[in-house]
Amino acid sequence: MNDVDAYIGKLENINKGFTTAIKGSLPSIHGEKAWSFLRLGGLFYKGAKESFQKALKGDPDNASFNVGYALVLYRLEGLARKGFVRNAHTEGATQLRKALSLEPDNTEVMVLLALKLQNQSRHESMKLIKEALRLSPDVPHVIRYVAEFFRHEGINETLEVLEKAVKLSPNSSFMHYQIGQCHKNQFNQMSEQKRKGRWVNARQIKEKMELCIHHFSRAVELKPSNVQFRLNLAEAYGDNYQLEEAMKIFTNLLKDESLSDSDKQQCYSGFGLFLFFKKKDEDGAVTQFKKAYQIPIESWDRNKARKRLKQIANQKRVGEASEILEFLATEDKKGRNAQEPRRVEVHSSDTDDLTDALGKGMKLK
Repeated sequence: MNDVDAYIGKLENINKGFTTAIKGSLPSIHGEKAWSFLRLGGLFYKGAKESFQKALKGDPDNASFNVGYALVLYRLEGLARKGFVRNAHTEGATQLRKALSLEPDNTEVMVLLALKLQNQSRHESMKLIKEALRLSPDVPHVIRYVAEFFRHEGINETLEVLEKAVKLSPNSSFMHYQIGQCHKNQFNQMSEQKRKGRWVNARQIKEKMELCIHHFSRAVELKPSNVQFRLNLAEAYGDNYQLEEAMKIFTNLLKDESLSDSDKQQCYSGFGLFLFFKKKDEDGAVTQFKKAYQIPIESWDRNKARKRLKQIANQKRVGEASEILEFLATEDKKGRNAQEPRRVEVHSSDTDDLTDALGKGMKLK
């Protein structure tokens, strides 16, 4: 009987150890599940939030769980406010601070917290942006948020930060591109003032465009595969009336068979604008705008192509105008017919969120 009692006692001890081991592994299981949900995008954010909460209940100071929970709260708050997330007094902002205290070199958390603080504490938010640029000057998922931050800052303030940052990272294509954008915006502002009859120093306008071209050229040199960099350089050459240089870039872009349909559409539209405004080649512009419009991707570039085609048609003789308007009507009819089957297949707007999230390649651990 004593042997039986001893054996039962051993079994109970083994069971206790096994149960303890299982309980100890639960936070990790919930954490892995949460990160998996986060990878899948908007449709699964609520599941990710719940799983991170369960993981943190068992391991509240785990850096990975806290970072993941901060990311999912930021995204959920963004969806709830339709993208307007610049509020320092939210659960997401509090969680971002905690995550950063546990992972002080996590530059993604830095820039997200900077975006939250942008309207309430510019000094702290700018400090976070500067540090993120110092640590991650060319990391795609970080610079995407940095670019979003700078869209809401003044040009002079942005230039000041970027010019300091580019000295620390002179080979950052992103920095040069953003600096070029700042000079381009200032050039546009000066040109607009001149068009309104206000006095503007002609030498300063020229210097602005030269700086713009210099930094766009450097960005292209560092990352020649980036279509946006090349297009902006071509447009800058056009604005500076270096038309041959601009033509070379547009020609090479349109020969590039590796371009996505979206990139092709943007190139056709940009080339059309260049031909229309700089080369005064209306027929050539119409050809490019048509090519842009024939790519059935709804975008700013497609809408711009349509607008320009209608504008040109209004100035043409009846026969030529009819041909352009018939083209638009035909393409619009194709688009409506192509969309019909999709109405049966798509059952939730969340599907678009999921597709966008997967396409953007979110940074995950």
